[in-house]
Amino acid sequence: MNPVPVSDGGGHGMFDVWASLVLPTLGILVAIAIPLIVLYWQRNSDARRLSEQRDIEDRRVREERERSDQRLAEERELSAAQLADERSSAAVLRAEEAAERIQTARKVAIRNVVAELAPFIGMDLYREDLDVHPYLVDLRIAAMALVDEYPVEHPINELVGYHQHLGMSTARAIQEDTVARERAAVDIEERLVALGPMNRWAAQYTADMRSILTRKVTDDQMRARSREVAGTTAALYARNGWGDPPGPNMR
Repeated sequence: MNPVPVSDGGGHGMFDVWASLVLPTLGILVAIAIPLIVLYWQRNSDARRLSEQRDIEDRRVREERERSDQRLAEERELSAAQLADERSSAAVLRAEEAAERIQTARKVAIRNVVAELAPFIGMDLYREDLDVHPYLVDLRIAAMALVDEYPVEHPINELVGYHQHLGMSTARAIQEDTVARERAAVDIEERLVALGPMNRWAAQYTADMRSILTRKVTDDQMRARSREVAGTTAALYARNGWGDPPGPNMR
């Protein structure tokens, strides 16, 4: 009878050999891989943090830039508004100064007319040595200077023009009366009556100018006065047979 061969453990020997070779290698690989994995993870983590920090920094820079742009825009708007206000204030000031100069010039012109009217109040046209023509010429020059201070359509133009013609017509009527009668034959009472229209005209003309000087007269009131003066002149022309009365133009 043959004996049964007994295994000497060769299979276990191969496993042991494999294990003795592989396991250390795996251990080395694991020892190498774990730090690499940790390093990779750390790098990714650092990269993410860096990216997040960059995003935060970029967002902060954008926000600061936006705030800076907004402040700059607000400052520009404020500067533009201030400049506009300054220009508007300067324009208003210039307009006020121009209006004041105009009013001053008009006041001076009106006072000049009033000054030229003064000699006509109480003027005795029956005096042989009196020539009324120079007085009328001076008054006409002052009146033309006055209307030049106003627009062409302003009612003061007609009022002054009609007054000038009424004064000339009144002086003409009185002078024609003095020619028709001997001066010596006219007594004082008759002379005062004859000179009354000239005195009334000069006084009313002066009153009209002073009313305008106070700036309390409306345009409609000036037009109404123009019609009254024009009507008086027309009646004077009709009474003396002088034909058609003149218009308001003094030129």
